[in-house]
Amino acid sequence: MTLAAPLRYHSMGETDMAYPQSPVQEEEQRLAVETDDRSVVVSAGAGSGKTQVLAERFVHLVKAGKAGIDEILTITYTRKAAREMKERIVALLEREGMGEARWLVESAYISTIDSLCARLIRENPFDSVVDPFFQQLAEHDAERLFYRAFDRVVDRHSVQPDSNIGKLLREAFGRMRFGSDPRDALHTLRQDLYRAMETVRLFGWGRRHLLEWADDISQNPQNIGWQLLSLLRNALLPGVKAAQRVLPAEETLAAELRRLQHALENIPKDGDLTQTVHTLREALLLRQGDSHVNHPVVAECLSRVRDWFAMLNAQQLTREVQEAWRTVAALHLLVEAWDEYQRVKTEANLCDFADVMTEAIRLLREHKAVRQRYRQRFRFVMVDEFQDANGLQLELVRLLSNGRNLFVVGDAQQSIYAFRHADVSLFRRMEQKARASPDRALLVGLQRNFRSRPEILRFIECIYRPIWSASIGGDVFRPLRSAKPFVPKQQPSVEFVMVPQESQDTLWVAIARATAGYIRQLVEQNRVCITAHGAEQGQPLQYRHVAILLRQTNQVPIFEEALSRERVPFYNTARRQYFVQPEVRDLIFALTVIDSPTDDIAVAATLRSPMVGASMDTLYACALESQKAGKGTPLWTGVKRWLDANPAQTDAQAVREFVALVEGLQQQRALRDVAQTLTALIDHTQYEARLLCRPEGKQRVANVRKLVQMATENREMSIAQFVEIVNELERIALREGEAPVLEETADVVRIYTVHGAKGLQFPVVVLPDVARPIRRRPQPRLLACLPAQKFVAQGFMKETTHPPMTQAAAIWSRQREWEEELRVWYVAMTRAIEHLVFVAPNGANGFWWNLFLDALQLPHSFSQEGVMRIAEGCDVMVRVVSETGAEPAEAMEEQRLQQLAQWLLGKAECSVEELLQWLNG
Repeated sequence: MTLAAPLRYHSMGETDMAYPQSPVQEEEQRLAVETDDRSVVVSAGAGSGKTQVLAERFVHLVKAGKAGIDEILTITYTRKAAREMKERIVALLEREGMGEARWLVESAYISTIDSLCARLIRENPFDSVVDPFFQQLAEHDAERLFYRAFDRVVDRHSVQPDSNIGKLLREAFGRMRFGSDPRDALHTLRQDLYRAMETVRLFGWGRRHLLEWADDISQNPQNIGWQLLSLLRNALLPGVKAAQRVLPAEETLAAELRRLQHALENIPKDGDLTQTVHTLREALLLRQGDSHVNHPVVAECLSRVRDWFAMLNAQQLTREVQEAWRTVAALHLLVEAWDEYQRVKTEANLCDFADVMTEAIRLLREHKAVRQRYRQRFRFVMVDEFQDANGLQLELVRLLSNGRNLFVVGDAQQSIYAFRHADVSLFRRMEQKARASPDRALLVGLQRNFRSRPEILRFIECIYRPIWSASIGGDVFRPLRSAKPFVPKQQPSVEFVMVPQESQDTLWVAIARATAGYIRQLVEQNRVCITAHGAEQGQPLQYRHVAILLRQTNQVPIFEEALSRERVPFYNTARRQYFVQPEVRDLIFALTVIDSPTDDIAVAATLRSPMVGASMDTLYACALESQKAGKGTPLWTGVKRWLDANPAQTDAQAVREFVALVEGLQQQRALRDVAQTLTALIDHTQYEARLLCRPEGKQRVANVRKLVQMATENREMSIAQFVEIVNELERIALREGEAPVLEETADVVRIYTVHGAKGLQFPVVVLPDVARPIRRRPQPRLLACLPAQKFVAQGFMKETTHPPMTQAAAIWSRQREWEEELRVWYVAMTRAIEHLVFVAPNGANGFWWNLFLDALQLPHSFSQEGVMRIAEGCDVMVRVVSETGAEPAEAMEEQRLQQLAQWLLGKAECSVEELLQWLNG
């Protein structure tokens, strides 16, 4: 049996289906595919073809007569992956002359874990306590439902102000200051409790565990303090050990770290809490001496030590122990909200993601006959992407497996879904168990990469080998070795495009323009050709071979503008946050003006939108008219005053027509529903035609029509209700997909988020997003639950300063985010096949880019262009951009925008950044 040959390049990114064309399999791959006498744990590096190994193993088991197609349970992370897995299996069955079996694949147990759980419930209607005809809630619907349930709990306690929960809520609302709108404070409360509930549920806990936790704290209040010290030890110890490994033993700091390690390892579990805190604070005061503090491992260790030292305060911790009732009340509040949420779902026969898994687990755990039936049916259990599993998923897999028929694939270096409650430590522990008990489980490592040029892999190793141990709990970095054939090429496969250091306001514009200019020159000047063996070898790069990977989507419009400016064709696959797209926000702001013309932000944003197209000078003049009319005068009044005073001014006709349209629609509100009002707005302003003249015009029009369809489906709502529901969906960061309008074969540059690009590969990967601050200030929450650490923290205090427990939870979370961010960048870099490009500010500090330069032992500033040797077999081309091409007119426009934003800031009490985004359209 041989592995599949590599596919040709796909325009939107080749998936992980690349394998050597040699008829001889890699020995590790052969072991993973053919071992069936025990469980198998596959640690598969990026580009090693782990998903194809899963498909090959499935077909091998069927062909060898070890199992039927319906006797192999295969669990994937996404529905898209499940579909692709079925397609691969069908193709392999046909290759092996088993095409008649392809019809059985569609009904086979190949699915995501939530689809599997739903199937188990529906296949066992008499043993399940859930109605088999339940409706599964989408994530955003579940969150909105919880918010409504929580509001009922708040209302209930508003008439019981003397209860502990009532006191807690009153103090929380009193200390939070979010401008004049109390809904923002309520939303923060909802959001923090929802996150806490989901963390606990997906860890595998129920309400019973929370009540037991509350009882334990009530009976032993000092446990709060000891929990914090335990968290501190777990947070610092791996980094302290890693820093010692890179420091000479005789250095002062090395001795200090040994002293700190001893103190951390000997934290007692009980005793004098105050004295223990004082002892730890002394140990945390490190004398650095003449040390290698610029080494990234040492620098990160010292940063963490400083964070914990600043948080650790014996007096404040003692007070929190004395007021342990707050923590108990916060847990009871969470349980009440959870109960109300469950009640609402049960009444409507609804289940969310965690409900479905929890019920499937209960079904298997409490009904031995059901459990045995599925264990007998599933002769083999295979799980993909196990590095992104959570506690509930692990328990389900354990119940379905007999302990010796499990096959899991994962890569701890590519775990990037902690925000979805993934716990990479679960896969690490599975690796450790397999290593310790080879008779029960075989551990297979796939570190040969069939994707990238060896120079790219060597470059990635040079960055990550020095810093990995400090950030990933002391793990050793596992480098990849290239196994894909390439023809030699003269120029380096890694490039740095260095942009002049700009102010924070203009930095992203400079980076985006440098990125667009670089891509245009790369393609037009035929700088790079395809060197991988295959159908396209030797061909010059085209735009379709290039992918821009962004960490987040908030800078996407800047890159769209820059690419359009350079006339580089592109398609933005990263535009997933439908409800925050400019065209959607334009229409929502316009509806807001119709409903409430005193909303200055909505008025300003609508006038600046393509619907009206007013210039910044016009908008600024209207704001001045409003100021002249007296403090508190709405901008809408200023607009009318400006029209009266400047009837022939530029923009006057467009503004006058819009004012007349709004006033006409206001008068007809009783006769039109929200869909008719939206349609009138779009038709009278020729909004769709204006959008078609913009980049990605077809996509924008599709988004507009989607909003109209949504309004049509909610005709009974008033304008205010419709606006509120869309705003609520935006606040909870709903990721609503857009309908694709571009053919995949189009010769355009693709823009992806890093998460969206996982599992894909591209000839050229451009990373212009590395200029993000490496250290973000921790944001304490009102309630944080870390069940794996047995740690809970509440921030329901009168004071505006956060108590030690919530600070500790925030610091812990920031450290975990730092670790995950490293893995995100690793995933981004390993997408590149031929060429990896970084676009970054020259000479700046404090960014992720600087951490990478430190790991490479390179300066933060480059004055000359040329090829630079990083290590043996790894060169880098440095290109220095001399100017970004910002025009004076644009600078004047930006100044006007800032002035208007500052005026609105005083009235709206929101951030300048938000105003800039809104007003720029």
